Amino acid sequence: MAAEILETTRRYGRTVAQISPDWIMPLAEHLLKHQYVDPFWSDKNESVMALRNTTLYGLPIQSRQRVTYATVDPDLSRKIFIDQGLIEGRIRTDFDFLTHNQLLMEDVANLANKTRQRQFVVDTYVLSRFYSARLPPEATDCRALKSLLKK
Repeated sequence: MAAEILETTRRYGRTVAQISPDWIMPLAEHLLKHQYVDPFWSDKNESVMALRNTTLYGLPIQSRQRVTYATVDPDLSRKIFIDQGLIEGRIRTDFDFLTHNQLLMEDVANLANKTRQRQFVVDTYVLSRFYSARLPPEATDCRALKSLLKK
């Protein structure tokens, strides 16, 4: 933060002080711009996370802060949850329906190997459509899915 800016052939700041993001965040929330990049599935949190870059008039305040992405873009968060969490099996939480579906898919794969007919094996696109049609829009991570299943 500079109290005075002097412009010659170069730009100089006089009376310069260091600023802390902890001071700016609560006071200038209405002036901050947030940019969310690289949404990804977090195995640790069992939810979709993204990296948030925060700027104040173009000045970087915080960069690459991990935040939950479901509040920013719930549709994309739900898609990533279904594709990477449910279909790829990267969640640690046991859901009865998921265990049942995985056992059925293993049985079908074993049957396809025995008969050498691959027509009954389900690909990831079909599974994604299956879960998208049956899960409610609020199911964006494991915690939300648990609470929805309890209801």
